[in-house]
Amino acid sequence: MLYAPNEEKLPVMKKEPVALSAAIQAVIVAVIGVLTTFGIWEPTQEQIGAILALYVAVVAVMAGIVRARVTPVAKLQELREGEDA
Repeated sequence: MLYAPNEEKLPVMKKEPVALSAAIQAVIVAVIGVLTTFGIWEPTQEQIGAILALYVAVVAVMAGIVRARVTPVAKLQELREGEDA
């Protein structure tokens, strides 16, 4: 597992939820692209519609998870101002 330098063994991906979310989405799209490009899978219009619906649902869930893990900039500024006082 990757670890951040000079951190207390905190995995990098736990510190970068946005990057993890983007990586998962990229893998989904890449797998579908490879399967269709090499003719391993020839989806119908219904299958494409279902995949797009699932993809949108996955993106929405990941956005909610990422939003819960990311500290807003305004909150960081408040915390920094509290340290200066």
